[in-house]
Amino acid sequence: MTHVPDRSRALDPYAVMDTPPERAFDDLARVAALLCATPTALVTLVDGTRQFFKAREGYDGGPDAPLDAGFCPIAVRTGAPLVIRDTLAEGHGDNVAVSEGGVRFYAGMPLRTAEGAVLGTLCVLDRRPRPDGLAAPQVEGLERLADQVVDQLEMRRALAERDGLLADRRTATRDRLALGRTQGNVAASGGDLDAILATLVDGAMRAVPAAEGGVMEMLDGQELEYRAVGGTLTPHRGTRVPLNGSTSGACARTGEPILLSDALTDPRVKVDLRPIIDLRSAVHAPVVRGGRILGVLKLQASRPDAFTEHDLDLVVAFAGLATMGLTEASEIAALRSLNAGAQRQRAIFDSTTQFAIVVTDRDGRVTDWNSGAERVLGWTADEMRGETVERIFTPEDRAEDRAGVEMRLSLEHGRASDERWHLKRDGARFWASGEMMPLRDADEGHIGFVKVLRDRTDEHLAGKALAEAEAGLHRAQEAGGVGLFAVEMSDNTLRPTPEFCRLYGLPIQDAYPSTAFEGLVVPEDAHLVSTATTRGSGDAPRDVEYRIRRPDTGMVRWIGRRGDLERDGDGRPVRFVGAARDITDRREAAAHQAALLALGDRLRDLPAVPEMTRAAAEIVGRALGVSRVSFGLIDATNGVLHVEPDWTMQGHTSIAGVHRFAEYGDILDGLLRGEPLIVPDVALDPRTAGALPRWGAIGVTALLDIPVRERGRTVAIYLVHHHEPRDWTEAEIAFVRAVADRVDVGVARVRAEERRALLNQELSHRLKNTLAMVQAIATQTMRGASDLDTAKEVLAARLIALGKAHDILMAGESERADMRAVIAQALAIHDDGRPGRFQLDGPAVVCGEKAALSLALMMHELATNATKYGALSTADGRIDIGWTVTPSAPGGDEVRLTWSERGGPSVTPPPRKGFGSRLIERGLAGAVGGSVRLHYHRDGLACEVVAPLAGFSPEAP
Repeated sequence: MTHVPDRSRALDPYAVMDTPPERAFDDLARVAALLCATPTALVTLVDGTRQFFKAREGYDGGPDAPLDAGFCPIAVRTGAPLVIRDTLAEGHGDNVAVSEGGVRFYAGMPLRTAEGAVLGTLCVLDRRPRPDGLAAPQVEGLERLADQVVDQLEMRRALAERDGLLADRRTATRDRLALGRTQGNVAASGGDLDAILATLVDGAMRAVPAAEGGVMEMLDGQELEYRAVGGTLTPHRGTRVPLNGSTSGACARTGEPILLSDALTDPRVKVDLRPIIDLRSAVHAPVVRGGRILGVLKLQASRPDAFTEHDLDLVVAFAGLATMGLTEASEIAALRSLNAGAQRQRAIFDSTTQFAIVVTDRDGRVTDWNSGAERVLGWTADEMRGETVERIFTPEDRAEDRAGVEMRLSLEHGRASDERWHLKRDGARFWASGEMMPLRDADEGHIGFVKVLRDRTDEHLAGKALAEAEAGLHRAQEAGGVGLFAVEMSDNTLRPTPEFCRLYGLPIQDAYPSTAFEGLVVPEDAHLVSTATTRGSGDAPRDVEYRIRRPDTGMVRWIGRRGDLERDGDGRPVRFVGAARDITDRREAAAHQAALLALGDRLRDLPAVPEMTRAAAEIVGRALGVSRVSFGLIDATNGVLHVEPDWTMQGHTSIAGVHRFAEYGDILDGLLRGEPLIVPDVALDPRTAGALPRWGAIGVTALLDIPVRERGRTVAIYLVHHHEPRDWTEAEIAFVRAVADRVDVGVARVRAEERRALLNQELSHRLKNTLAMVQAIATQTMRGASDLDTAKEVLAARLIALGKAHDILMAGESERADMRAVIAQALAIHDDGRPGRFQLDGPAVVCGEKAALSLALMMHELATNATKYGALSTADGRIDIGWTVTPSAPGGDEVRLTWSERGGPSVTPPPRKGFGSRLIERGLAGAVGGSVRLHYHRDGLACEVVAPLAGFSPEAP
């Protein structure tokens, strides 16, 4: 768990507290509310003193709250998800959020960084309790949304760190350029001391913008004289200040630089001089040569706290240039004297403390070693004379004879530059920038080498850190799909990162005309694009979401782009910078979620299956932007698909009706196995390529068919068609599956209602049939009985058999039975004892409970009709019942059952179908997934049932 002080520090790098609303965070809060079906969702950040609501969906309160209000601080302290189903029932009635805000339900997910710090929560709230809490998919979705909030915060931190490093890099570059220009001007001064000092003051003031005045104070006895002046100190040239009783004097006496924050409170300031030169703050740096103070370089301002530590470091660097400038002046003056050579060389060696200068003979052995080398490398000149220069190289460079390579290159090219690690006396490594040059005598003879080094470790590590940060940012951009860009206002050139180019589908380049990206936006969203005109006027849209058509794939993608204008000192826009990411998945997920919610509302109110499938087709078609969506019922036996009335995009035709699978390629087998048919292009898929004319006739280039399964069999297909090639995404496939599932549930509801109505009709019909059956049994019994006692005994037995048949039909005495036994038992009550009334012939077939009851019901209905109107209504009537099992690809083995009547009265088709006929045609067919046909032949009724063997199986659902 993260403690409050740690959490407070953890939030600082993100610079997010008290920032205005941002679309990315607002969208995540809204999706959380939609996902959990709550009116309110918050992105809450918690520091050591309060809660800050970065995103507020459905919440009209203020942007922050104390730590004792609400439940987010509890979730942050525990570091675990927190779900409160009923705040009052769980003892939180005294919480302000409950007592004043009316919160009755709360669910919060911690915002945990990769380092383990918990920054806040993503939470949802409701004014109504939720006894069941959140469903598992909602909890998972809320966790994933919390991860996306953390990703947004991490991207914000990465950008801030990148900007900081770039700012440091620009500052360092600017400082180096300022020092370089000043050094060049000093070199061009020709040794004029006043010109050198004036150049140094001017260069320092240019490098430090806060400076209003500058002065080079040269030591003269116990005083410092204003020798070279600039800015507001220009009128004070020649002013003298004492070493004791002045800030500059303190700097000269101690040899330490001074950052003066406020002259009114610093006791070192010369009080009577302060108002004269209008001094409130200043930076002082001593000018030292050979361990001796020569003067002080001072920059000042008329306001307090005008300078920073960085300004002080920069003035110290200019003071070092002053040392070199004074040395240069001294060198030139000495050169004009008779013994200039020796004095000049020694002066350079003594004063150049920032550079290590190593002189060797032709074999690389040290002959001289300046004070700068002693400071940088640690060895004294006496320790190094006679030693090989390889001593300052690392072991790996010595193994490669790097010193010898540099000496050879310097002889060939006049110099050999390098940047690499070198060794100090204590074994520590430092990064050095240096050059090796050949040393020649007056006659240009080669007498040795000079190697000049400068310690650049800090700059190297800073550059390496920047490179690592940039690489990390680049990896974060790739992982998060974020691309950065900058548009220069001067020429409207857009400079993108590689990820930005990949987002827009353009080749990776360092620069593009801004119109190359602006032209990719679809016309409907063109008003959201920043243009040269809107950028120049300062009205460029900042935070937008628009669609582009990628030039590499032709696909339409959603882009979320955020940009800001950078302005110059006069407030004029000079650059438009920002970041972009592909938000297609988020937009589609939100659209799919909204579509599923709308579908659920529609399905609850629709009473019939065709209306349900038509409504679902329209919602899917509009959500996916496809040409056609249909729902079809499979007749696997005949290999056909019965397509219900469908939905089509304007300009596309309906395919409602009957279609033969064989005409569309090799697609049926996989669908019957329950496998979705996913085809991005029918011309390229071997399953459909052989039927291109048929696909072309119905305007289909890409298709997505999702099978609907019942009792282990594919009974229907959800068809999604498009007229152009299309790569179906996992999200789209999952969306269509979700729609198919919801439609299946809705259809099941309607069918359940239909079955309930059917059972009511069956009960009425069964009662009438039972009475008719009792009458028929009594009539048959009396007609065949020889006396009243026999008739009584036979009639009682038959009525008992009738009762047992009803027990089989209505209760089910076992879970499985042989088909012959089911048929024989169902017909037992109709057997009046005459030989040959029923002939049964067929192999052993095991029937599950549902199939057995449906078969018994069908046999009972057929026998009842035969008793009333057919073969059993006469003394000579006969009935043959036979069944066979034959292989039938692709649906597996097939059962064919026949009922044939003969010897009864002539039959004709009834003028209308009664309930019994409909029950015969639909009962068994629906239970086993087959078909039933009735044939009214003149010599007797015939019934044929064809169904898959799997439909009779006990394992069939």
